[in-house]
Amino acid sequence: HEFDVDAMTMTVTQTYEGFTFNDVTVEGQNTIVRTSENENGNPQSVKTMDITMTWLDGETASRVGTKTREWVAGFDTREWGDNIYEITGNWTTTFKNGTVISATITNALVREMACRYIVSGIIELTKNDVTCTLDFGDGTCDNIAICTDADGVETEITLRKRGWKNQ
Repeated sequence: HEFDVDAMTMTVTQTYEGFTFNDVTVEGQNTIVRTSENENGNPQSVKTMDITMTWLDGETASRVGTKTREWVAGFDTREWGDNIYEITGNWTTTFKNGTVISATITNALVREMACRYIVSGIIELTKNDVTCTLDFGDGTCDNIAICTDADGVETEITLRKRGWKNQ
């Protein structure tokens, strides 16, 4: 852990060396830089990911990328339900079967803690050579997102009950 009093930041680095879980070797590093006040005056955390998992048979999976979570409302109260976060970033996940999924948030995802789902924002997802733009809507708390493929065909997606995992 590293804490800079003047900049009001804290860096947490998780390094995996010689770490094995259920016969899967985990290598790499996650770094989270927490800032008490960014250029907008809001708390934020920036997570940089670079992790590889290797199975006994030599197959691997990995995730590389960056995710920023800015706390845009509610940080000045003790009430949990009024907290609102904006999430930006991009990352690539390679699964052990060779499937590659890349994600780029093109319009900040908005997560209101009073809702169990992302309420707005757009993320572009590419799985191998297929791209979908996932639009979470206009700020309404619902479990619906619209996936638009490269041909402009829209498909309504029902989000899982537990919602989107932020970080």
